Amino acid sequence: MLARLVLISRTMTLHSYRELACWQLSVQLRDEIIEITDRPVVALNFKFCQQIGGSTRSAVSGIAEGFGRSNREFHRYLEIALGSLRETENHIDEALKRRYLTAAEHHHLRSLAKGAHQAALGLAHYLERRIRDDVGIRGCSKLRNRADFNSGNGSNEG
Repeated sequence: MLARLVLISRTMTLHSYRELACWQLSVQLRDEIIEITDRPVVALNFKFCQQIGGSTRSAVSGIAEGFGRSNREFHRYLEIALGSLRETENHIDEALKRRYLTAAEHHHLRSLAKGAHQAALGLAHYLERRIRDDVGIRGCSKLRNRADFNSGNGSNEG
């Protein structure tokens, strides 16, 4: 199923967040997690279901919400989605420990989460380069460091 996903070309213009590989993989992960949490033995652990459901929904929603905003804003939404994907990986590990998953299911879900994370990270790096290029076009120097980038301060002011 992963091979059929749309991959981004640097020259391609996207018209919807649904075209993003990171969103597609995150949706697949969310949907498969829903199937797991619907199992009666898992559903009894309401807190676990709430936490893993929240982290998977957060990743999908963050990517969708950030799309169409400025590069800087979208980058920030992707950073949050990346954190949510890591949180989901942690919950997947817990599910294995609690015997909610087989080893094969665990491996599959971890691979899916990792693929979504890598796709989102690649997009975040692309946006970071675009932001730096945009700052240079406006006559400002490149961003001094990651702290300036994250704080939204791309100017030369100290």
